[in-house]
Amino acid sequence: MASNQTTLPNVSENEETLLTGVNENVYEDQSIGAELTKKDINRVAWRSMLLQASFNYERMQASGWLYGLLPALKKIHTNKRDLARAMKGHMGFFNTHPFLVTFVIGIILAMERSKQDVNSIQSTKIAVGAPLGGIGDAMFWLTLLPICGGIGASLALQGSILGAVVFILLFNVVHLGCVLVWRIMLTAWAWRRFHSLKRIPKKSAMLRLSLG
Repeated sequence: MASNQTTLPNVSENEETLLTGVNENVYEDQSIGAELTKKDINRVAWRSMLLQASFNYERMQASGWLYGLLPALKKIHTNKRDLARAMKGHMGFFNTHPFLVTFVIGIILAMERSKQDVNSIQSTKIAVGAPLGGIGDAMFWLTLLPICGGIGASLALQGSILGAVVFILLFNVVHLGCVLVWRIMLTAWAWRRFHSLKRIPKKSAMLRLSLG
């Protein structure tokens, strides 16, 4: 029996623009977005603490990533269609180390403010976030966590009930103390370094980090 399903042809981005009159890769409002204040930056950094609150194996940290960015995106994109386009893009697959994510946030918000095309923003997000995931794993999961666990385990082996408590306290002193300050500093530094650029040159993502 013949199938009634119709197979749609592959349509390039340029062809789609001609057919629909809308290029989903380009923001409608190309004017530079609003300047983010220190309060805005701090708010985004605090919200990044929930990066993994909705972690899943389909899109990894995408929901938490968008949750962190959302207040800043709303301020940058006053055009509702552009805001929807940005939100849709940031719900794509994303995975990095939760302690270093704010560095990526600062760069991406700078690109959003200068209204760079959606594909470039998403490519940079993945290209910068992926290696930071490996760096963060080495620093925190493979170094800090075993050290704290070893100290706690040695106390437990001596019969002390404080073993688990010491382990949790040691790790979270770094996590909630130093790392929280680190989150805010990374966001602010990356934002300041890139937000004045009208366009970040289309070089490799890691070369972009050296731009002044």
